[in-house]
Amino acid sequence: MTTYGFRLRFLLPKDCMIHHDAETLDIPVRPGDVTLVLRSASKISIADSRELIIRGSGFPSKGEAYSCGRKTQNSLMLCSARLRMGIDVGKDKARSGVGKVVKERAREMGVLLLDDVHGLCVFPEDMPVQFVSVSGSVVVGPSAAIFIEEFGKAYKMSPEFADKQSLAFELYSAAQFESSLRARFLTLVIAVECLASQEEQPQHVLDHLKELIRLTKGSFQGPEKKDIVNGLGRLKSESISKSCRKLVDQYLGPEAAKLFKYCYEARSKIVHDGASPEDFDLGSYAPKLDELVSRLLIAVVASD
Repeated sequence: MTTYGFRLRFLLPKDCMIHHDAETLDIPVRPGDVTLVLRSASKISIADSRELIIRGSGFPSKGEAYSCGRKTQNSLMLCSARLRMGIDVGKDKARSGVGKVVKERAREMGVLLLDDVHGLCVFPEDMPVQFVSVSGSVVVGPSAAIFIEEFGKAYKMSPEFADKQSLAFELYSAAQFESSLRARFLTLVIAVECLASQEEQPQHVLDHLKELIRLTKGSFQGPEKKDIVNGLGRLKSESISKSCRKLVDQYLGPEAAKLFKYCYEARSKIVHDGASPEDFDLGSYAPKLDELVSRLLIAVVASD
């Protein structure tokens, strides 16, 4: 009977690593589940590689292999926040590959050639598989033991992400790859914006806005009329800044919400003026915001 496996290729930032001197490392998960194997994408140690692979094998169906692979991918995204390090799990797309004719010839020789996908790939295991493609800084990161421990915690949570949560994790991880401090700071703020939901204003505010819209439509003339009416309409929902602060306060408390408010005000200055406020130390607050977003992501997932 044909069994199926999955392969998940992911990337670490150039200044990050998992401290393990061998090429492979078993990842034990819950009893009864499969044992996953972490290895370098090249024939070098895990510690020396920024391109890594997690493999799972022996699944009785393609669907079960895919389900475990997706769970592993989501667990890595959660692990990224737990460890506060970038983990780019990809979009399940091949960066490059070989042609159909080459693949058919390889199959005739008993070898399954698959494109080297950045992300998740599921495949049958009834023949040998090969994945093909054409293609001085301080390095920090967790030890293999800590990585295994945090991945295990994430895997036990069996994370299933809503689209907005998945995007927030992607943005958090993308921020870890960003060399520009300003861009990293802004990306972290956007990750929180993705999680927030703008609630409708109280009824007395809606009634007031309705009257303002009526008066504008009836008396104001000029090309700006439509923009003004649309702007008043957008005020029917609370500001994204307020909804973010409420979210942070709900999961992390008032002190964290106060910190986020300060960061969000700096974010507005950066976006509109291209520079942070003079009294705002971006180098000091970016790590604080990073920790806040990490904790928020974990808390939101844990509450589901």
